[in-house]
Amino acid sequence: MPEHTKMPTAWKISKGKKRRRTIELELARFNGDLAEDDCTEKYGRMSDSPFAFYRGTAHLFYRDLAAARLLSRSEFTAATTQTWIQGDLHINNFGAFEDAERDVVYDLNDFDESWVACYLFDVWRGATSLYLQGYANGFKRKQILSFIDEFTHEYINELDKARGKEGRNLDKVTLDKAHGPLKKFLKRATQKNSREAMLNDWTVVQGNERRFNLEDPLLAAVTSDDRRLLASAIDCYKDHLTSDLRGNAAYFQVQDAAQRLGAGIGSLGTPRYYVLIRGEDDDPHTCRILDVKQQGMPSFFPYLEREERERLLAAFDETRAGHRVAQAQKAMLMDAGKHLGAITILGRSFSVRERSPFKKSFKLEKLRKYADFHDMAHHWGTILAGGHARADRDFDDTLVSHTFEEEAWHLIDRQRDRFHHEVHAFAETYAKQVMIDFGLFRELRDDATIF
Repeated sequence: MPEHTKMPTAWKISKGKKRRRTIELELARFNGDLAEDDCTEKYGRMSDSPFAFYRGTAHLFYRDLAAARLLSRSEFTAATTQTWIQGDLHINNFGAFEDAERDVVYDLNDFDESWVACYLFDVWRGATSLYLQGYANGFKRKQILSFIDEFTHEYINELDKARGKEGRNLDKVTLDKAHGPLKKFLKRATQKNSREAMLNDWTVVQGNERRFNLEDPLLAAVTSDDRRLLASAIDCYKDHLTSDLRGNAAYFQVQDAAQRLGAGIGSLGTPRYYVLIRGEDDDPHTCRILDVKQQGMPSFFPYLEREERERLLAAFDETRAGHRVAQAQKAMLMDAGKHLGAITILGRSFSVRERSPFKKSFKLEKLRKYADFHDMAHHWGTILAGGHARADRDFDDTLVSHTFEEEAWHLIDRQRDRFHHEVHAFAETYAKQVMIDFGLFRELRDDATIF
């Protein structure tokens, strides 16, 4: 077997002034519409580490793959290996939340970049993030590559399981299915969180009513016009849900609204609101919070082939971007939330979901033991494969007409070792590129070339 760097999918590392200029132009293209304060805060967060920089530059990842035409060199892709992908797959985009069946699950989250595309985008991007975090946590190269092996090994195994039972019948990762550090994490998430605790974090009770706590630095007041527009949009949205909550006017009665500030890295500065609704009854302790986030075209849109761009525009142009994000979650998650939908305000499209009382991110920096990181790599591979398998024709055959897990498994199973090495090759070489890019990015900030 060739060395990792000899594989045709290994990234050719770029350095120096030319690469620095590429980063400068790509950041300007993608972040040019951000307010100066938001851009400064975003770049400040991206300056924390190579992994933080990677999280904020999915657009650069797709630009690079398109420029090098790297995907076409893979032995493990074909027209029938497309499915819904998460699109910004990194290991911080997995988390705990409550699903439609009220199970607390650990699964994929953040679907802003999702669309029907080659599964390798998610596999390669996820493996690269695993390399970056493993390096940051002090593991040696051989150990990091073994984590990537476990990630890909379990990805293949879960595809094999899906072949026999269809993706939508795969197991969810709940407390009883988790092991190692994830089991402890889900136990804490289940025991220490509740709807009342979440409401108390974000709201205050005034008389017999709840209102958002505007003293929280992560919230800001909305104008009366914005509140009116949000309430009107929610009233329309409720009638287009696909769950049993559809049309429930009392349940979706808007109690309050606020701007949500400072969330994420890649989407920092994107208009986002929290909307407080009545919920099941008039008890202020049963209110729900809807997370309403403006959406646009995925960051890889400019780098798609013309035919692919036209297909995306036909299904979900910018005026329906919120619908695309909601559809992705319904496709990739086992029991997607009952509140998933979209609204339009003054021509802008927003995704809508409930903010889960059990929303919690795993603290990756705590994975300092080899066995713990290995266990998490196992879960990440399993979860990703399950999402890909569920999102093919099992979900909706108008966008994906084939059975993804059958097609991908047959390509991979013939030469599993080469698949592992291909993922190694890309993840290791591209992670090194990210580390170089991070240094160049810091130089650009130090020189005041960017904010």
